[in-house]
Amino acid sequence: MHSRLSKVQLARLALPMLVISLVAGCAHKLGYEIEPARVSRELGFEGCDVSEPLRPYQTLDIADRIGNRELANSQEWAKAISMEQPGDDIRRVFCKRNRDNFFGLFRGNTLLFKFGGMIYD
Repeated sequence: MHSRLSKVQLARLALPMLVISLVAGCAHKLGYEIEPARVSRELGFEGCDVSEPLRPYQTLDIADRIGNRELANSQEWAKAISMEQPGDDIRRVFCKRNRDNFFGLFRGNTLLFKFGGMIYD
């Protein structure tokens, strides 16, 4: 009887543990997807990784993870947000060949403003 009770207790714990594992796994994703090469070319950044459009909170989360922890309090963030209009996109651009790494405010295929740049040595 003891073994049956243990199986019931284990079954009761399995679902909450599964839910916790799934939530924790999703929470640790970097936070964005990379666009296909065609999109990078259209935006003028051929050969670079360009993210899908980001929400402001995603931008700040990513900046924090890559070491730009003060972006939210910066003048360039304030400027980017003040310039943003409906339909504009914030994207991360990372070019390994020239080591360019920044967030950009895009209107259509035009880069309006670069901000949050980081230099990797």
